[in-house]
Order: sequence, then C-alpha cells, then structure tokens
Amino acid sequence: MAAVYVLRTAVSTNWLIGWLAALYLLTAIRVLASRRFFSRARDRHSILRWAWLATAFSCMSGLLWGVLGWVGFMPEAPIVLSFTVIVLTGLVCGTVPSLSAFPPALVGSILATVVPVALRCLTTQSDISGAFLFLLASLVAINFYYCRITYRMLRETVSLRLENETLVEHLQEERDRAQTADRAKTRFLAAASHDLRQPIHALSLLVSTLAVLGQRGDVPSGEARDLASRAKSVVSNFSGLLNALLDISRLDAGIVTVASEAVPLRDLFGDLRNEFAAEAKQRGLRWRVVDSGLYVDSDPMMLKRILNNLVSNAFRYTKQGGVLLGCRRRGACVEIQVLDSGPGIPADQQGMVFEEFVQLQNPARDRTQGLGLGLAIVRRTAELLGTP
Repeated sequence: MAAVYVLRTAVSTNWLIGWLAALYLLTAIRVLASRRFFSRARDRHSILRWAWLATAFSCMSGLLWGVLGWVGFMPEAPIVLSFTVIVLTGLVCGTVPSLSAFPPALVGSILATVVPVALRCLTTQSDISGAFLFLLASLVAINFYYCRITYRMLRETVSLRLENETLVEHLQEERDRAQTADRAKTRFLAAASHDLRQPIHALSLLVSTLAVLGQRGDVPSGEARDLASRAKSVVSNFSGLLNALLDISRLDAGIVTVASEAVPLRDLFGDLRNEFAAEAKQRGLRWRVVDSGLYVDSDPMMLKRILNNLVSNAFRYTKQGGVLLGCRRRGACVEIQVLDSGPGIPADQQGMVFEEFVQLQNPARDRTQGLGLGLAIVRRTAELLGTP
C-alpha cells in the first residue's frame, strides 16, 4: 500500500490496481500452496519438487517488485526514486535470511528483482543511472556472498542436528541394551543360584545318609553302590552346570578369542557323524549327514561346538524319525542346517529358547534333560563369530 501511495501521482491508477491485485493473488496462491505442503506426507523427491515450486513463486514475486522498480526509477522525482531505492534494497537484503536455505530461490528472486531496474538504468539517459547501476551490482554481489556463507552455516547446523539425533538414538539403544542385559543377568543369576543349590542339597543328603549308615556298622554293598551312583550323577550334573556357567561368563567377559581359518565342512561333518552315531543307534533314530566339499571362514572349535549343541538338542527332543545335518549355498555364504522330526518350536518362542535356563518341554526342570544353557552358549558363540 505504501508503494501505491508514493506512486499514485507518477503512475496511472489502473496500472497500480492491476499490479497490487497481481501481488495479492500471488500471495494468496503461495499461502494455499504452503498449507497443502504441510498437510501432505513428504519424502525427499516430493520436497525437492516443492522447493522448485517455491523458487518459481519467489521469482514471480521478485519480478513484480522489479517491474515496480522499473516504473519507480524516476530521476526527475527524488521522492519516488528514493522510495524505489529503499524498497529494492530491503527486498534484496531480505532474501538472504529467508531464501538462503535453497540458493536457486535466492538467486532467481534477486535477479528477477534487479534485472528490470538495471535495464531501466541502461536505457535511461540520466546522470545517476551509472551510480544506481553500480549500487545494484554491489548489492547483488554482497547478497550472493552472504547467501553462500548463510547456506554453509545452515548446512552445518542441520548436519550437526542430525548427528546429535543419531547420537541420542544410539545412546538410547545402548541404554535399552544395557537395561536388557542387566535384567537378563538378574534372571540368569536367580536361575543359576537355584540350579546350583539343587545338586549341593542333594549331595548333602547323600552324605548325611552315608553317615547314618556308617554309624550303624558296615554299609551293605548294594546300598553303597546305589549311593555312589547317585552321588556320581549329582556331581556330573553339578560339574556340567559349572562348566556351562564358566563358558557363558568367559563369552560375556570377551576373553574368548576367535581364530578364524578355512574350515572344510567335509571333515567337520564327518566328526559329528561319528560322534552321534552311537546315540542315534541307541535312540533308534535315523542319522544322516550330507557331505559337502565347501569351506567356510570360521573358528573350527567354536563352529563345531555350535553344531554339537544343535545336533544334541535335535536328538534329545526327537522321539521318532531322524536327524539330518547338511548345508546350502546362499550366494557367497553357506547356511548349515540341522533338521529333525521332533515337535518343533512355536514361532513366538523361537527367540526365548536362546535365553539361559529356558527349556520349553521341561517344566519340572529335570536336569537329566539338560541344563538349558546350550542354546544360550550357541547364541553367544555365534555372535562372537559374527554368524547369524
């Protein structure tokens, strides 16, 4: 409205009304477009399209003000000329903070604003045309320079913000992982303490029984053999539990080192075939191993221990049918498979079985069926090997 008031005596009223209507129409279109932008889902490609649309709007707005500068360049009317200089200077300088985030919009807007006035200076024979043209050129150069600086600062600010958000997410993940590990350790210690008490309590009962029998006189050979057998079984379970706990603690402490080498699966599978042949015969199960001439890059002892646990579990929970050990190529990798005809594991519990002391089919916690630590050791060893 200030422009209309200043130019009312220098320009026709119809021209001013048309110019003002075009300016307000463009403003209304830009407002509608901005509302549509914020109301829609956005991705990288759509945002880029919106940025170029905003650039087009900025160029059109700059052109409208440039036309006003063309009309307002009147050396013979000092007030109109001064107003034109002030308006154009403010518009050009105002583009730096508002459009530097997308330099094409800033460059287009500035050029659309000053080019009409520059052409007017070149076509008008006036003593101040040259000075005014120099002022425009200096103004454009200075604003382009500050646009470059502002754009770099914005990029660095956004980059730092994204890095901070990534760090915060990483810290949250680490915190959640630490809390999960702490809860797992608590459950692990609770279960371990329970399982350690059982054999110790059983041993104390056996010793008390042996002491009572000794006080009565000579211990019958049959009772002595029975007590010795039971004590041996308890000690064996106790030793197995301690060894498993020590293995898990060593894996968690990170003191187990991986010695990777080229492992021939033919030899590895052959060893497992021989080790489980007797158990397969005893259980009346088919035991088939598919030989392979492939090599894998892994620690042979750790890999064998993983497969030993998996095959042992397959035999333990398979009542009839058989167990199969083989492998398949998966691109540059090899997938080793242990298949059995056992009851299987429900999908919602397939992650749970790799936790410590979890045995889905042993609710009474009968330690003759295992300790529930084999798959926990498998998971830790596989993580150490970087093997899914």
